[in-house]
Amino acid sequence: DIKNLAYNYRLSDINCALGISQLKKTKVFVSIRKRSSLYYLKELKQLSNFLSLPKYTSYNSSSFHLFLINLNLENLKSDKDKLFRYLNKKNIFPQFHYKPLNMYSFYKKKEFYIGAEKYFKSSLSIPLYYGIKKSEQKYIVDNIKKFINNNKIIN
Repeated sequence: DIKNLAYNYRLSDINCALGISQLKKTKVFVSIRKRSSLYYLKELKQLSNFLSLPKYTSYNSSSFHLFLINLNLENLKSDKDKLFRYLNKKNIFPQFHYKPLNMYSFYKKKEFYIGAEKYFKSSLSIPLYYGIKKSEQKYIVDNIKKFINNNKIIN
């Protein structure tokens, strides 16, 4: 939560130097993260009635910084919070992203941003980092599939 207006501290010279040295390795980092993202896409695509996955085309590019999934809540008898808690119990630590500003204490406006709030209620990112192992990804995918299968609405 953001409760007060505060400073936005900048990087020190040492951290900037480290960052510059890492830029030389960007292609390798992105390549490895892309491979991990493609694994998630391949393994989760069968859940397309329950999850929306990132779409990559030749017209857009990504640094594969995050792997966001959006739950199709109309086809599930559960919500993002329950998935989040379920994954945490399995030692999988997804993240919430893009909380609408009007939901922070500091921004006391009563405005509603329907699209932003809807997105926030259904979106989370699953673990994706440079050193993630296939076995870790398989464990994550298997648990997401198990949760979905236990919480889908059968039409």
